[in-house]
Amino acid sequence: MRFFRVFSVVCAGLLMLTGCKKEYFYMDVEPQEGDIKAVKIAQVAPLFETIAKWPDRADEFIACAEHTLYSDYRMLLPLSTEYVYERGTARGEAIGAMFVELARNPDLYDTFKAVADQFIGPYDAQYISPLLNEYAITAAFTGMMSALSRQPDIAPQLDELAKRYLNISYKSL
Repeated sequence: MRFFRVFSVVCAGLLMLTGCKKEYFYMDVEPQEGDIKAVKIAQVAPLFETIAKWPDRADEFIACAEHTLYSDYRMLLPLSTEYVYERGTARGEAIGAMFVELARNPDLYDTFKAVADQFIGPYDAQYISPLLNEYAITAAFTGMMSALSRQPDIAPQLDELAKRYLNISYKSL
């Protein structure tokens, strides 16, 4: 009986030790192809958040984004040729982030508009298909509603931005 108890404790200890051992599995799998344009557009959302937290350093953050991502949205054109869902969603999430941060800091309206003009670009039917824009509108919806619930007084500014970047009035969302 004593042997069985000692044997059980030793086996349990060995099982615990082997369970804690890290094992690395290297698989020979091709990485999934993504869209670098969508990834770059998505990184504009944190730019709005960072500027809202440290508005006095906005120029520094914009310069960093220009160096790291792209200096002008036209470098990414055309958008609607492929990866429409990814690019539309990234564009909408960035616009939604701008709405949310504007509600938190309405004094930064001009700064946010300038950043959006540079990194997102206004709606242009020549480069943004109706389908891509529909994805962008859908992705921006949460940001728009969050901004309106936080700061209803900025509804006219939000509507102006929605018309400029999404080609839609927030009243029709």
